[in-house]
Amino acid sequence: MTWLRAQLDEDERVATAARQAAPGAWVSMYRDVHAIDSQAGSTSRVLTADTGVLAVHAARQDPARVLRRVTAQRRILDLHTGAHECSTLVYRQGVPEVDAFSYVLETEHCTTVLLLAAEYADQPGYQPEWRPE
Repeated sequence: MTWLRAQLDEDERVATAARQAAPGAWVSMYRDVHAIDSQAGSTSRVLTADTGVLAVHAARQDPARVLRRVTAQRRILDLHTGAHECSTLVYRQGVPEVDAFSYVLETEHCTTVLLLAAEYADQPGYQPEWRPE
């Protein structure tokens, strides 16, 4: 899916720029945030704005982590290109069941690709028919 690959390219571009702009910043941010998180209590893990919930979220978006995710998703796409057999989800009475060994035509998108694309549903170009069932 060309559109999804373009979204991954943009994630890679932004993560690479962030890493170059502030090398090592995410490692120290994550350490600082981990200390805040630990103060929140070991049983709860619920953070509020005044304990740094935005900082925790930002720290978890470390460019290195984003780049690993982009690489993994590209490899998944490579496995699901063209006509292929693929497990898919079928909903029977609202209950998901795996339908193993479904054959996906070259002109179709399998459930795996649709699930990867769903992350970008708020981006221009996302098609409503791509929503996984």
